[in-house]
Amino acid sequence: MALHGLDRAAAPPAAKAKAMLREIDGTWWNVYIGGPRSGGSGWTPDRVDEYVAQGITRFLLTYVGRQVIPPRGIDDSRLLTASQGRRDGDEACRIAARFGYGAGTPICLDLELSTFEASNRRSLDYVCGWCRAVRGHGLRPGVYANISALIPLHARDDRPDWIWVAKWVKHKLNRDVDPHRIPGLANNLFSKPGQRAWQYAGEFTGIPVRVGGLDVDLNVADSGCLAGIAAASAVSAVVVGKEDLSIVDEATKKYLDEQFSLIRGRVDRAVQRIGGRRNTVYNDDNEHFQGLVMAQEALAKAEEARKLAKTAVDQLTAIKNHLNIP
Repeated sequence: MALHGLDRAAAPPAAKAKAMLREIDGTWWNVYIGGPRSGGSGWTPDRVDEYVAQGITRFLLTYVGRQVIPPRGIDDSRLLTASQGRRDGDEACRIAARFGYGAGTPICLDLELSTFEASNRRSLDYVCGWCRAVRGHGLRPGVYANISALIPLHARDDRPDWIWVAKWVKHKLNRDVDPHRIPGLANNLFSKPGQRAWQYAGEFTGIPVRVGGLDVDLNVADSGCLAGIAAASAVSAVVVGKEDLSIVDEATKKYLDEQFSLIRGRVDRAVQRIGGRRNTVYNDDNEHFQGLVMAQEALAKAEEARKLAKTAVDQLTAIKNHLNIP
């Protein structure tokens, strides 16, 4: 199933982001998680948590690696190597973990056209090194690029699991676009479900694309290219009682187990920031937090911990609402 989404360098406030998705009948946002050449701003774990609290639960995660962009004075030519790609792939996975994502998550590397044109072979060496490292961490590597780079990339052994195609053909929303029918890209390349996203509308010939009064790029993606949706969308049966919730689908059980484990870990860290490791809730010797003493130097972290705990509650609520649990 193809889902519409938005891409913008600067992260809008959560309520605005939700309203913009509503305007295009979309479901996801691209998140610039970082990287040495990331031009994104405002994309933080806290901002993503705010999006989740607004009911936005699907994201395309993008890491911007080494680039060659002459108009901006950027020339990373000497760093376009497989070994540097592996190092950057390791970093991308560490950043993804800070956003709460781990094994099984799709994550994308941005390869600009000018970088590929500067050095076809070296840029693809770098991309494949990145993909190998990301795959080694159990995540699903994807690549954002133009078709001219994606065609030779498909022939590489360490090619990505999926692609995000930069091919602008529109200046406005088109609800009928299909990522598996992209002009200029053969249907047999990255052709399986979950292997394609398409950025089909953006600013070119001086004409911008605007949603909610803001400049954006418009996209459509297979659900398998998006973080936080593939397992949850596989729900086959949910039985809700007064005190019982039975989820039959095994993939959904696994997804929820991972989400609750993640949230529990964040609560643990909040507790430890307040009272230190000896006062963690799972310490049998301190089951009721008897004798908890907060050192003066820990006071500065208490407010941070309070916010972290609230975020955990918001995430639990979002998961509950996503599954339509009363």
